[in-house]
Amino acid sequence: MEDVNVDLTVVGGGIAGCAAAIAASRLGLEVALVQDRPVLGGNASSEVGLLMGGAARDFRHTRETGIVEEIDLVNRYHNHEVKWRNSISDATLENLVKEAGVSLYLNTHAYSVEMDTDSSIRAVLAAQLSTEKRFRFVSDLFADSTGDGSIGALSGADFRRGTEARHEFGESLAPEEPTDVTMGSTLMFRVKDLGRPVPFTPPEWAYSYPDPGDLPRRVKSLYNHQLWIEFGARRDTISENMEIREELLKILYGVWDHIKNHGDYGAENFALSWVGSVPGKRESRRLVGDYTLSQKDVTDPTEYGDAVAYGGWPIDVHNPDGFYATERWLDYTHLEKPYPIPYRCYYSRNIDNLFMAGRIISATHVAHGSIRLIRTCGVGGQAVGTAAYVCNKHGRIPRELGEGHIKELQQQLLKYDCHIPGVVNEDPGDLARRASVSASSEYEDPATGVIHSADKVIDGLSRGREGDENLWMSKPISMYRPAYIQLEWEEPITCNTIHLTFDTMIREQKFFKTFRLGAMPTCVRDYTISYLDTAGEWEDLSSRKGNFQRHNIVRFNPITTRAIRVTVEKTNGDRLARIYEVRVYNEPGE
Repeated sequence: MEDVNVDLTVVGGGIAGCAAAIAASRLGLEVALVQDRPVLGGNASSEVGLLMGGAARDFRHTRETGIVEEIDLVNRYHNHEVKWRNSISDATLENLVKEAGVSLYLNTHAYSVEMDTDSSIRAVLAAQLSTEKRFRFVSDLFADSTGDGSIGALSGADFRRGTEARHEFGESLAPEEPTDVTMGSTLMFRVKDLGRPVPFTPPEWAYSYPDPGDLPRRVKSLYNHQLWIEFGARRDTISENMEIREELLKILYGVWDHIKNHGDYGAENFALSWVGSVPGKRESRRLVGDYTLSQKDVTDPTEYGDAVAYGGWPIDVHNPDGFYATERWLDYTHLEKPYPIPYRCYYSRNIDNLFMAGRIISATHVAHGSIRLIRTCGVGGQAVGTAAYVCNKHGRIPRELGEGHIKELQQQLLKYDCHIPGVVNEDPGDLARRASVSASSEYEDPATGVIHSADKVIDGLSRGREGDENLWMSKPISMYRPAYIQLEWEEPITCNTIHLTFDTMIREQKFFKTFRLGAMPTCVRDYTISYLDTAGEWEDLSSRKGNFQRHNIVRFNPITTRAIRVTVEKTNGDRLARIYEVRVYNEPGE
């Protein structure tokens, strides 16, 4: 057995686990990411095929940013189809993880833990099935992002399963008495028009649905996944997972047989091009933290001093009968606004060095109906990875961080492009906050008369609000007339790092359903950073071409200056230069 000694071991390579591992590694921790599948992404991988939904379903200016936005943008830039998760999305995610310096262990199943004490994990034991190697991952900190809370269960962490009684948390959407019901799993499929008739003969074991009335739902489109092919809410979604998969396959091929052979759906030329190999699981265990998010936290949110993430998807608890439901299968409880998620939901209440990320965080079954969305899981994962860095820096366990370093954690998350409702940039290290700002031009909206002024880039919020785009926009630019924004200080400053936040259309709703490929047209593509030297001359510091990411970090040898200028030469299609935020730092050790 090979010992792997790292600062943080993350078990589970879905979007939450990847975000946690990337965040911690970029901040300097040694990180191992252990994933039991051959690809990363979890429910957002090619094995399952779900899109990355989140708060922007119902609200403008609320799309989750940071690492989860980076993952989405790099996939849209390189992929040829965003409507589906495919091998390209798998590859781009794996590349981001490796570029961050994470030690990645694919096809590696964590099967046991070693405990230092009853409340502290010493090591996770795992087997790599494709190589017959065994590993012992030794860390001070661990993060369970397995989706099933497997590391938590192995270590004795408290967890919940099923549905709480209405009285326990005062949830009107909960049943009168507790039940073992979770949410079911879905098996996805895709179809393709081959331009010629394609026959289909179902396997003998598939169910038969000869009449439209045999299906509980109407087939509205051949391209909408048929998410109502759901089963398993009344079963054990862990121990009976394979039986659930078999039932879903029987249903799926029966539904396709009905579409091809027993109804008028215009499917004569269509063939199944892909069937998911892994059911998309919605729920199993939920680990218990120092705070349990419940219905009131989602529908009637309050401000938490330890908020580190947020959600905004409706409470989306499916009918437990799934495919066989005779009543409504899906019934959203819409929200009035996004809600914050406290840091206390992201670490175990009884295992001192265990974080949790993804759909297994501390929440009731009802609240889980909202927090389980992939982009929500992603921002929580980045919070966990960043918290591990702060814990390591100060020699603290997760609970102690919450008691003494929460403001530092929040500001660190904002610095790397996360959003926390009610929290703004108050980073004492950000030199831009002391600068005065001007620009070559400022765009005035002809419809509203609003001027998108230069000072927006240091106002502490790197996104818009309803009725306020809250970013600098220039007048139209061209190759002969670029636009610039300039920061000036009364006294010289020394710096070596600049953070720039561009516009990647996070104002849009339901962006996860927007099949836009390539770079976002509003995003700055080519730009140059220059500074005023001691002789009063402008010197170029750094130039970038072909950018498509929202958050750019530019590092350079230290300079001393009284002014910095960012010149936008070209966007990815829009006529206006757009910048949400500029930060300037003199980072130690850079």
